[in-house]
Amino acid sequence: RILGLSRIWSDAAQNFPYWYKLPDLDWDSTYKSYLGKVMEEADPLRYYALLMKFTNLLGNGHTYVVMPEELKPTYAVPFGTTYIQGKHILSEVPERFAGQLYAEIVSINGVPTEDYLEKYISPYVYCRNRKGRFYHGCLGYAIGCCESGSIDIATNKGGLSVESGCFEETVGHSGRFTVEEANEWKLVFCSDDLLTLYITADNIAVIRIASFADPSLPALLYRHVRAFQDCRGFVV
Repeated sequence: RILGLSRIWSDAAQNFPYWYKLPDLDWDSTYKSYLGKVMEEADPLRYYALLMKFTNLLGNGHTYVVMPEELKPTYAVPFGTTYIQGKHILSEVPERFAGQLYAEIVSINGVPTEDYLEKYISPYVYCRNRKGRFYHGCLGYAIGCCESGSIDIATNKGGLSVESGCFEETVGHSGRFTVEEANEWKLVFCSDDLLTLYITADNIAVIRIASFADPSLPALLYRHVRAFQDCRGFVV
């Protein structure tokens, strides 16, 4: 436990380039305060959550802790969200919650969305933009370090409740209710974990790339170029 925390502290002290942006962060004293916390924490999951919280104090999107796969809880909220004009919107929902598609998330467990984000999500998630912070935190595993049991989401269309760890319906590439069901997709050409390509009813090609790190991306993209070459516009 001490070694894990100390490696982060030492590497950052020697190599982190943006200390001038953090004049109020006393890295050494913060490290000392976290020593006691990591030694006292018996749960490996919560230990890694502490490392995530410690590293996130640096506020840099390329400086973060990756939790081991075997420790990640099965907890996940089966929704997709997007951030539009200052609002968190449900962009993907299981079919039984079809009426909530495009609803604004007003609160989570009775806490206003932005307040919940700052208290339970932001301390653990390295993403700097608000859309990414909410998406990777609330809908990923970081929230599992903070809460358990049912999650009650209030929206401007009512509310919904789901039990953590008990999701037969998930947002993914199978069994999901998407904008296609809302008659807004004209045709889906490709949908996998790396690339999603669809054309809207008004002939706009939407190209969603999950990662630039996969060397198979260019071939996959070029394979579908002809499908959208006559579109009147593109969103990447």
